Amino acid sequence: RNGVGLDYSGVQVESGNEATAFEAYQAGIIGFGEKFVKVPTVPAAPYAGRSVVLLGDSITETSNVDAGSYVYGTGYRANWPDHVIPEIQASKVRTYARSGAHFADAAGLTTNQKMSTQVTNVRTQYTADSGIDLAILSFGTNDWGNSTTAGLGGAVVLGTAASALAKDYSDLNMTISCDALVKNLHNLRYYCPATAILGLLPIQRGDSNPTAGMGAWIEEIRTIYKAFAVPIVDCFYGSGIVYRFETVSGAGLDLSDRLHPNAAGQAKQGRFILPYVQAALTR
Repeated sequence: RNGVGLDYSGVQVESGNEATAFEAYQAGIIGFGEKFVKVPTVPAAPYAGRSVVLLGDSITETSNVDAGSYVYGTGYRANWPDHVIPEIQASKVRTYARSGAHFADAAGLTTNQKMSTQVTNVRTQYTADSGIDLAILSFGTNDWGNSTTAGLGGAVVLGTAASALAKDYSDLNMTISCDALVKNLHNLRYYCPATAILGLLPIQRGDSNPTAGMGAWIEEIRTIYKAFAVPIVDCFYGSGIVYRFETVSGAGLDLSDRLHPNAAGQAKQGRFILPYVQAALTR
């Protein structure tokens, strides 16, 4: 006896007195009428080896980044990524999203509430990991809600896409939302050249009619993403979260408080985003 295992891959056992041609083994069962039914194989993780980073505000936040927790899956906060990340099964997912985050480096924000900080974190990770496959950006609603334009008492200056796109890099003002988005996209393209980017437009809010209010701001964001050839995920018009089914101050159909999706809203937004993420990782 010895400890060497035998290889049975070339062995075929059959009944009768005559051998038939060899056929490799296939897992299966004999069904009705003695017909062979092949057992389907379980596919490997569809995007094994791929890496994803999440940047954004409270609607994308899943980890306590202020405590230095950047790994997805801590259970810190439920959000739409919980309906996307388990489906794609990427090997590495990091999240830098923080409640209250803005495009702009506005006054009064904490470090992690600035898109520029989140982009810097991505740059650091890109160098450490020798690349990142996909960065998902989800900002904009806080710039609007805290802007001088919204009329809700805020002081953030939104600016315009036309003005920001016409400026030299050195002239972009990080306290102006459109300028900040342009500069951050420049930095992502320059420092993370192999990373695909998805731009999520904000979802509708219970306190803003898309036609009379926030809709114009959405088009400014859309214009900037298009200028950088960033594929757009139109959560504003396409996610199915609609302001007319929400309330100004309390819970509605898909939002718990006019801003943040409840469990149903998170699932709805996640289902809408998923195919865009899959397409970006399949490139």
